[in-house]
Amino acid sequence: MELTDKQRTQLDKARKRIEKSYRKDTEDLEWYLVGGAVRDIIRGEEPKDYDFVVVGETPKSMDERGYERIENETFPVYQGKYNDEIALARNETTTGSSYKDFQVDIDDVTLKEDLERRDFTMNAIAWNPDRGIVDPHDGILNIQGETIQHVSDAFSEDPLRVVRGARFAARFDFEIASTTVDIMKKTADKVESMHAQRLKEELIKNFEEAKNPRKFFDILAEVGALSYSYPWVAAMFNVGTHEEHHQEGHLYEHTMRVVEEFNSIMPNDVGGLLMALYHDVGKVNGDSKRHAKRGREMASEIADHYNFSNEHLAMIKDGCYQHQRLKRIDEMNDGTIYDTFHNYGTPLRTGFLIYADQRGREPQQSYDLSEYIKQVHRVQAAIGSYGGKDLIDEGYKPDQIGGEKFGELLRDKRIQRMDTTFRELKGVVQGIGL
Repeated sequence: MELTDKQRTQLDKARKRIEKSYRKDTEDLEWYLVGGAVRDIIRGEEPKDYDFVVVGETPKSMDERGYERIENETFPVYQGKYNDEIALARNETTTGSSYKDFQVDIDDVTLKEDLERRDFTMNAIAWNPDRGIVDPHDGILNIQGETIQHVSDAFSEDPLRVVRGARFAARFDFEIASTTVDIMKKTADKVESMHAQRLKEELIKNFEEAKNPRKFFDILAEVGALSYSYPWVAAMFNVGTHEEHHQEGHLYEHTMRVVEEFNSIMPNDVGGLLMALYHDVGKVNGDSKRHAKRGREMASEIADHYNFSNEHLAMIKDGCYQHQRLKRIDEMNDGTIYDTFHNYGTPLRTGFLIYADQRGREPQQSYDLSEYIKQVHRVQAAIGSYGGKDLIDEGYKPDQIGGEKFGELLRDKRIQRMDTTFRELKGVVQGIGL
């Protein structure tokens, strides 16, 4: 492969990073830049992380060279100057049915053997200044052909690779080779052994990075792993959508369309995409007419399972409940609108979700998002223009009338000002192409 000037510059940056991590007597260290960093450089992107492998070393020799081992690792990994990871070349052999059951071998492992244990060919490429690009599995050809291809049959030993395969396909919008799809299908049931925390991390990464977030779920469904990894999403296949305004066939298809629509408005916004993913989860095994309240209740169960943050739990609850309620914002009085938005953390996300929900139907429905945004900013303008100090200046003091009465008066004053102090947010609707 003929390197571009940009790629040479990025690889030289990697060389400088590890050389600045050298300890005593380290100039003869045989190191290689590996994995995602090489892949990203070949794709013309700036790597997020720089991982290195060293060959011909042992834990004792690395200790003697002065490298500091990272705690809680199951195999020897050392800390570089910029939080880069420097690992000993290793082999891994499965010892049981769980994804945690494996044995690590670091004795006299070659670079070739280290690359053979990796998941996909695009991640099995190495580089150092002396040998240049080392690509024994044609990873560069697969990158150029936009194809996800597994390295070897050892792929089936680690079910995480099934989920990662789907995530990489969604991240880069690549296709998965038919042989890799076959081995993912054979490995899919092992995904059930994975810890929910790890599955959450893959889900979050998908939403943060993917060009096509929907593809992640479509591939997991295709290979039979969706029910083992994200069961509430898989259950959406069993909920029909055949009403006049919902002709998508099943809830899964509607949900994926909403994910796509939301991502077109707020690309890679994790909170908003979680709202889109679970906004109709209350229809799973329940009455669709009460799905908004039921979904809000189920959100806690989902969050407990995956250990979602409190912030993400609140967003999912809002998505379930408010996307139905606020769809009828034009029927609400000013008091209800103020009570909804005066301390509401995700008003624009919810508005975009309502819009995406309407667009994600067959046939597509319309929604006046500009009216929704106007109401949000009426409340924000009123809050910004009148506060507790203004009420005190008018002669109302909390210690005299009581905190509850003071709060009620402040609310009433702000509601009265919602029209007179409204500052419309210019360009928001036009800026997102609605």
